[in-house]
Amino acid sequence: MVVLAHMCHMNPTALGTLMDNEFQDQVKDDLNISSSEPATKSDLRNLALRLELRIVKSESKLIDQMNTTAWKFVGITAMVMVAILGATGTILGVFLNSILK
Repeated sequence: MVVLAHMCHMNPTALGTLMDNEFQDQVKDDLNISSSEPATKSDLRNLALRLELRIVKSESKLIDQMNTTAWKFVGITAMVMVAILGATGTILGVFLNSILK
């Protein structure tokens, strides 16, 4: 991502904003099948860069979602373990109380 940002003379935090605002229409134009002009090497490089930026943005969103889901899973697991330990402690306490009477 840093390499891409350097190639485009942008900072990495601006990639998503630029892709959404500036490049989305250009990608649609690049993929327009009804174009009668032949593609140049520059056109293909620009298309490849814009598509790669889109992939980087999508990967970033996916990683964020995975991290959020993982932390939710850890939290739920911890709550379940606390509940099991509490129930086990209560049962053990009742059992020991009945034995010691």
